[in-house]
Amino acid sequence: MCLSAGARFATKLGSIEAPHDLVDAFLKEGDSHPFYQAIIEYFASKPSVIQDLTPWTVSALMNWRDFYQKYFGIDLDTTSIRIPEKVNGFDRLVVIAKGVRLNQVWNIYKDREIPTWQWWSGSLENAMQESERGSVKRSYAFWVRDSQEADDEMKNISAEMIANGEEKIDVENLLERLVHGLKFWDETKKHLDVNNITLCASSRYADGLVPFVGRLDGSRVFVGGYDPSYRYSCLRARQAVR
Repeated sequence: MCLSAGARFATKLGSIEAPHDLVDAFLKEGDSHPFYQAIIEYFASKPSVIQDLTPWTVSALMNWRDFYQKYFGIDLDTTSIRIPEKVNGFDRLVVIAKGVRLNQVWNIYKDREIPTWQWWSGSLENAMQESERGSVKRSYAFWVRDSQEADDEMKNISAEMIANGEEKIDVENLLERLVHGLKFWDETKKHLDVNNITLCASSRYADGLVPFVGRLDGSRVFVGGYDPSYRYSCLRARQAVR
């Protein structure tokens, strides 16, 4: 495989008539040269294992491909997405596409005339911590419980408890919850969390508060924030299997 890749790379250099001094520099500098880093990134973006997907999972991926084309104009490469091992009780596949960003998702709610409300003013991304700004670097997938309301198993559990517990619990972040909610609405013309609120416990605003997503006045999709220590029966994270 390495010899084949090297041959293809050499052929490509020849096809673009790369200068000899540029090629010599690549050979001399090795892993410090930009060419080397580009090759590493290329292979890192490919699936690490060959997957034997069920017909249902393949169908779900095709639905996500159509969803991203319809709402985002993104051609989702489903062959590059690693599907985690499925766990009993986690039956909904969520796919986050490369290139998607928070502001883009939030604006699509508005573009589709879905009533919304936000407690901050201005850009959602600017309100978030630095690590949650910008576009997704690589497409990925995870499983969640297939329920309209946030997980009953996660009620009365704060973001602080999730982060500091003995067993690390993986949950949906804000971007993932908004994409999940938009996909659910596309399928059903209904919204997630009619009676409860999703605590996006793995996300943080720049000021340290934890974002949540719910419904305001029974109609508007509402994004707000809570202190990491807050916990209520109706405030529930959505556990993820990655």
